[in-house]
Amino acid sequence: MVTAKLGIVAVTKKGTALGRRLKSLSPQSVLYAPSRFLDNPQTGEHPYEGPVGELIGRLFKECGSMALIMASGIAVRAIAPHLKSKQSDPAVIVIDECGENVISLLSGHLGGANALTQKVAAVLGSHPVITTASDVSHNLSPDNLAARNNWRTEPGSDFTGLAAALINGDPVGIYQDSGETDWQETISGNVTLYKTIEELKYEKATARMVITNREVKLDSDIPTATFHPKNLAVGIGCNRGTSASMIEKAINGVFLKYGLSTMSIAMLTSVDLKSDELGLITYAKMGDIPLKFFPSDELARVPVPSSPSAHALTHAGTPSVAEAAALSASGNTALLVEKHAVDGQVTVAVAEIVASTVKRGKLSVVGIGPGDFADMSFRARQAIDESDVVIGYKMYLDLIQPLLAGKTLMSSGMTKEVDRTREAVKLACAGKIVSLISSGDAGIYGMAGLALEVAAEMEVTPEIVVIPGISAVSAAASLLGAPLMTDFCTISLSDYLTDWPKIEKRIALAAEADFVIGFYNPKSRKRPHQIEKAVQILSRHRDSGTPVGIVSDAYRPDQTVVITDLASLTRQEVGMTSIVIVGNSQTTIIEGRMVTSRGYQQKYELGDSDST
Repeated sequence: MVTAKLGIVAVTKKGTALGRRLKSLSPQSVLYAPSRFLDNPQTGEHPYEGPVGELIGRLFKECGSMALIMASGIAVRAIAPHLKSKQSDPAVIVIDECGENVISLLSGHLGGANALTQKVAAVLGSHPVITTASDVSHNLSPDNLAARNNWRTEPGSDFTGLAAALINGDPVGIYQDSGETDWQETISGNVTLYKTIEELKYEKATARMVITNREVKLDSDIPTATFHPKNLAVGIGCNRGTSASMIEKAINGVFLKYGLSTMSIAMLTSVDLKSDELGLITYAKMGDIPLKFFPSDELARVPVPSSPSAHALTHAGTPSVAEAAALSASGNTALLVEKHAVDGQVTVAVAEIVASTVKRGKLSVVGIGPGDFADMSFRARQAIDESDVVIGYKMYLDLIQPLLAGKTLMSSGMTKEVDRTREAVKLACAGKIVSLISSGDAGIYGMAGLALEVAAEMEVTPEIVVIPGISAVSAAASLLGAPLMTDFCTISLSDYLTDWPKIEKRIALAAEADFVIGFYNPKSRKRPHQIEKAVQILSRHRDSGTPVGIVSDAYRPDQTVVITDLASLTRQEVGMTSIVIVGNSQTTIIEGRMVTSRGYQQKYELGDSDST
């Protein structure tokens, strides 16, 4: 019996403190720690004595998932004796006591350990470690797909063979006749979607995947995984006192006759007169199937294909129970199975549930800062973690690759911003949770404004949230010292979207006003001379010895930091990933760092003072 959604186990004092922090951020979690570290247990905290392996063995059966704050070796040895199968083992993640790394250890997909790793890493500010091949290579992951869509897996499905074929690029055939289909956007060249099950049977494929609410039999010599979306509403009419076993017999018989899978049953439904029917309630509990009841007058208004039942009208107040209930619960206008009476005691009808068209999507325009995890906000990481789809310039996605396991990724080149944004807005309108990635701050030369403009042009209104990040000019300034301590401005030297004469005017006015100036996009292969023109304009107002800082790839592996002066600026290496900060009349060099005085020295003694 599962007693906690997440069991957190610590073995050290520092780990216990981290466990308490994680517990405060994780509803329905329970913390287990040595009694000497829980001298005053709070709600949801349990001290333990004795070997931690014994505790973990018990929790392995009781918890839906576990977060083990300890060395991975201890965790592996503790769970090893209890492993059964990926279909039944709980999710297990390992966290070091400092909270720097979160490792997906067991049941990454079906158990949800990979998703849990991403979520815990987001809330703790840790580095997620996921080793599942399909996730790190962003290939189609069948078991992850099933878990995300709540599809049930046919016993005997060969996940290993199917996953191997997908990862190795072997031919894979897929057939789907029900359930969510938006995942098909991720299908790659080695995967073929077939229109009929017969085509799938006779085409050559190394492995196969089937998504259906029907029973399908395929040759067992080819690795095959079959998934059953839970999308069937089963309408039930029955005599008073009908047993659970009789209801089970009726449903199984009807599903067998019509080739449907009982694994796809999403709900049982009937007239409200049956809301206390013990056999119906017992059968629903046995299968963990939701029950839904409708008032008789509501069912009486539902058009059904079969002739009205005088018996149902007399005893239930509606001429149709099973058919009307199935149609009402499904939102459909047609039945898969019209009412079918079994042994004069139970009537069964089946309808496929119509997918909701009122999905509420969301677009987060996310500033990831320079790209180092340490410089990303929790809000940015949480937005990415919650997203179904992440869209961005490929280089930016590469910077945050460990955060993207299990996500649908869409990337394009540097000049395809509008195309990326349109796709992001369109997906959000379709009900997807989307992150559109910007480096630095999304609202400073980023994608935020474009997203709002595109949505307005498309005349759609998805929820759009702008999540700030450390801007490139702020990151560069921190590496140079303190050049932005007084009024400053930023100017992009790219004339791709702004005419060059306007840029020249802005440079001249900013220089005349004695602003510190941060230059974005200072130089490219197509624009090698514009930084030289900028220096010419600046030289009319600034001394040749004015301090200048150049930072390229701030907080990235190839980072370079150079402090020079205005006269030497054009002889330095400058590129598209560089930020150039030109000081003003108050900027000096102090012990190798650029500092722009804010004027404190004019009003205060900055050195030691004698208080006597």
